[in-house]
Amino acid sequence: MIMPLGRSRARPAPHLLLSSLAPLAPLDDQPGTSLLAVDLGTARTLVYAPDQNRLLDDPTVLAVDRNGPVAAGRQTLEAGAAGAVRLLRPVRSGQVADPVVCVQFLTVLLRQHGLRADGPVLMAVPTVASDYESSVLSAVLSSATGARVTPVQTLLAAAVGLGLPVEAPAAGLIIDVGAGVVEAGVVGDGRVLAQHGCRIGPRGYLHDSRWFLRRTFGVVRRVLADVSPAVAADLAAGPLHLVGGGGLVPGFAASLADGLNREVLVPDDVRTVVVRGLARRVARVDA
Repeated sequence: MIMPLGRSRARPAPHLLLSSLAPLAPLDDQPGTSLLAVDLGTARTLVYAPDQNRLLDDPTVLAVDRNGPVAAGRQTLEAGAAGAVRLLRPVRSGQVADPVVCVQFLTVLLRQHGLRADGPVLMAVPTVASDYESSVLSAVLSSATGARVTPVQTLLAAAVGLGLPVEAPAAGLIIDVGAGVVEAGVVGDGRVLAQHGCRIGPRGYLHDSRWFLRRTFGVVRRVLADVSPAVAADLAAGPLHLVGGGGLVPGFAASLADGLNREVLVPDDVRTVVVRGLARRVARVDA
């Protein structure tokens, strides 16, 4: 039996809280991966191990019973069928709401799939994340993997994953729509030139489409207002690249195109662009 979702409260001082966690037994019998790319989302978490060509795409959910964590991701359904468990969602509106539960979620998820990090871990950092929230995310991933963590801006990773010429003066305009955050930005000169985002919370694109579209239009327009006239002119005739789970919502891309009077391109791998781009970003730097 699955009990109602537990609400995770934000907690301070992640380095103090996470240090008290008892680590699970190491996966010494499993081959390590030289690189892990992680996109920790409100609804789903993607983990990519490029040297093993393995991609995890699981719900960001942890199942716990009175003794502690029992399953993460997809396996929480099996855990619920086997006995009484509570389901916890450690990420809310694009930020880590409970660092301890988040570490447990990632640790159990990686163990379930036999993944062990022998090299760096690349993490996607959303536009809306403060410095503190970014440090919490880094501490969570470091505690869960025991590896060095390198943050990469989500929109820069998306640009690389899309195959855009990121070193060009105006590589492209990108919007990433997830279950908790909408973020848009312009990438050029190898960096994010301008970016804005907003947290959408429970009133997401599946619940109030008009409200959601208004918020989305506002984010894109603020981004375009922040770039130089030369960059804006270069982007004027170009498309808007849509990535994230929002790209799978029927009619959303068309509504976005109509409202912005701009072509909207949706890649086939719309949900995995960011995590694949993280891995490719490392390959470019090392090349």
